Amino acid sequence: MLEDLETNEEVRFGTGCASNAAGWTTKEINAEVQRMAKEAAAAKYAAERKRAADEDAAWGAFLTAGAGHGDRISQIRALGGFSAARAAYRLTQTP
Repeated sequence: MLEDLETNEEVRFGTGCASNAAGWTTKEINAEVQRMAKEAAAAKYAAERKRAADEDAAWGAFLTAGAGHGDRISQIRALGGFSAARAAYRLTQTP
């Protein structure tokens, strides 16, 4: 996919036509496509890791608020076990 600089519209090409339109070689187009795919995958992975870290921090804060400081197993037990603690935690989360 290339952007038409005159209309700012995205134009879809196969790699051969894209290389001709861009003035690049097919090898350069394929390398750029691979680089962009890796970049997109890395960004997606980073976003997923951030979401997981944020969720873990919220869960930890909930456990500490409800059971005081300590290791998570002790905190979970103090809140009635995993199922009870997780159910109570879910009630504090906004949809």
